[in-house]
Amino acid sequence: GSVKFNKLVKEIFVLVCALNVDLKLFYVPSKDNTADAPSRSLTNQDAKLGMCLWQQIEVRFGPHTVDMMALDSNAMCGKDGTVLPHFTPYPLPGSAGVNVFCQELTSSENYYVFPPFVMIPNVIGFLREFKGCDVSCTMVVRKTHPAPSWWPVLSSLAVERLFLAEAGEEDVISLPTKKGWQPRRLGYDLYAFRLFL
Repeated sequence: GSVKFNKLVKEIFVLVCALNVDLKLFYVPSKDNTADAPSRSLTNQDAKLGMCLWQQIEVRFGPHTVDMMALDSNAMCGKDGTVLPHFTPYPLPGSAGVNVFCQELTSSENYYVFPPFVMIPNVIGFLREFKGCDVSCTMVVRKTHPAPSWWPVLSSLAVERLFLAEAGEEDVISLPTKKGWQPRRLGYDLYAFRLFL
């Protein structure tokens, strides 16, 4: 057994005894557990950047050390092929932290983020909190026409911008399906912004 798990069970036992609690545990199959639903759902928000584009970003702005918004399944890999430490939306076995908005970014890391598009304004606002802290980050975003309202804000924070792909290109991003990762045709232009805050 796991030493950490055994220690945790002992701590629970001591707490239960101290509080005079009658603790009863029940097994709930995953399919019947509504709390497991987020980890079972597949959405386009969990898109993964294609390897060719990722390598292009790594050469230009890397090496990156932390993937700020990922799942264990779509976190990017470093040059040595190991999965980057990553912040997940909920606890996962490989998570380096839960909820990027609760993390303290540091100047010792080089962050990468490909946020769900609805979260882009929130991520920009979060990153602005670290202005003056020497935090470096590469942020991949889409550009629609007309340009979204956050585009000028992100442009003002960026030290460099890299055009990645245009609408209509294939094999740029992959989306999760029950059969694995499937490449999809891009429906928008894709850019990488280099931020040094």
